Amino acid sequence: MVRVNFLIAMALATGSLAASNCQAKDNACRTAPSANMAQCAADKAACCSTAYDDCRGAPNANMATCASEHASCTGSLPSPAETCQSKYNSCRVGPDANMSSCVSEHASCCSDAFDLCRGAPDANMAQCASENAACKNQK
Repeated sequence: MVRVNFLIAMALATGSLAASNCQAKDNACRTAPSANMAQCAADKAACCSTAYDDCRGAPNANMATCASEHASCTGSLPSPAETCQSKYNSCRVGPDANMSSCVSEHASCCSDAFDLCRGAPDANMAQCASENAACKNQK
């Protein structure tokens, strides 16, 4: 029974470890000589997105926990990327789905969200780049 409890505890901690791993990679990137902050932000967003996908794809995944860990990793709740992702999902599972069209619409959605972010007052370009990278990596 102790072994089962240990395995359960390890499974629950995996998501948190993935988020802290993304933060460690981000810290290393940002503190490197001549660091490109936009690239660091994009890399962290991609790392968090991968951890989120891995969490959701795990057996008996708790979607609320996955969403919480993703929000903790990125520092925000997924919004523009989720909107593009849900549109993409609806497109590709629809009747007579055209995958080329679905992929193109997804790319346009990400691009539109990126443009909207960059055009906002006091826009944080690194955050916009990060969200754009996360959006493009979701499919």
